[in-house]
Amino acid sequence: MKIAICDDIKTDAEYAHSIIRQYEAEKNLEIDCSIFCSYEEMLRSGTDYDVFILDYNMPGMNGMDFARTIREKYADDKTVIFVTSFPEIVYEAFEVRAHRFLIKPIEKAKLFEALDACFKPSAVNKKTVIKSDGKTELVDFDKVLYIESDKNNISICLSGEKDRLSWRKTIASAQEDFRKYGFFRIHRAYLVNLHMVKSFDSKYVTMSNGDELPISAKKYAEFCKAYIQTIAG
Repeated sequence: MKIAICDDIKTDAEYAHSIIRQYEAEKNLEIDCSIFCSYEEMLRSGTDYDVFILDYNMPGMNGMDFARTIREKYADDKTVIFVTSFPEIVYEAFEVRAHRFLIKPIEKAKLFEALDACFKPSAVNKKTVIKSDGKTELVDFDKVLYIESDKNNISICLSGEKDRLSWRKTIASAQEDFRKYGFFRIHRAYLVNLHMVKSFDSKYVTMSNGDELPISAKKYAEFCKAYIQTIAG
């Protein structure tokens, strides 16, 4: 595993590096760990890292901007861990699906826990942040029943919630973000959580809350295959 640490405070970067070396020794692993003092320097290195430990507040490009470039290039294939002295940026960290959010000074146990999770398939954070009706909402993908298109907006139906969340986003864009979490677009207007499907036939998909949604005839065979693969997995 290759880990990159980026922090303009040298002592903080070296401290994180020392914890990783302790982790490597205790777990009997091989970890290639590099330190950078700026995100521009890290980009110039051209190295393909698996885990990025990022300081949020940096001169030039900040940690959030760099994390966005990671997500744009690699989607969720890379793990992002934020370290910062500013806990108020936690919601921003969720926007880029940060794996962990650690407050400085870093606690050894917390970083060990974050690294443990990096070696598990569930390392990707399954939450996203949306802005609905002027409020910031933290949404767990597992609680989303389905998404319905409304022109350039989508409405999100959540398990156990009467009211829906409105998000200024196209359903095509939502499809790209959600499909890796077991979502399938059954119709031009509907994206469903396959884990929340109660029953289905060639015309309708019934969700766990009883809502019946139309399924496109062209999508039916592909839907059946995706459903079986998701449930079996």
